[in-house]
Amino acid sequence: MPTPAHETKELPRVDDIVIGMGVTSTGNFTTGGAVCIDGVLKEGDIQALTLSISRGGEFHGRASARFVEIFGTLNGEVIATEQIILRASAVVTGKVSAPYITMHRGASVTGEVVTLERKT
Repeated sequence: MPTPAHETKELPRVDDIVIGMGVTSTGNFTTGGAVCIDGVLKEGDIQALTLSISRGGEFHGRASARFVEIFGTLNGEVIATEQIILRASAVVTGKVSAPYITMHRGASVTGEVVTLERKT
């Protein structure tokens, strides 16, 4: 017997969102999946499982994710609940916060790097 609609729990969406090369966008994005920025996202507000800013990609705004990997440009604030990786090509202006932060030789940070309390 099927479960009545009012008794079913809606599962959180796990869509991946891609801002493609050559695309410039603005807006808020919330997903249980990944957000990949290959183009430009301005005035953004992101909540996702993972955030990736590719080489040549730009993100201007605020983001919260479990894992963040930056190859491109970040102008704003990013908080990760697990880890942030700043690759050699990363250019960060603003604030990054996470329990674990890895910065490769060549990455540029102008602003704040905050190590959050680690889970035991």
